[in-house]
Amino acid sequence: MGILMSERRLTEHQAFDVLRRHSQDNNIKLRDVARRVCERGSL
Repeated sequence: MGILMSERRLTEHQAFDVLRRHSQDNNIKLRDVARRVCERGSL
């Protein structure tokens, strides 16, 4: 969430919503979305 917060200037809640929506839209587990953000540095 911190990466998205600094990259997109989001609040903690907004960053979580971005991760959650991406997870749901792409049928990927939330933990896997978070791992990818950490590895790549962006969504």
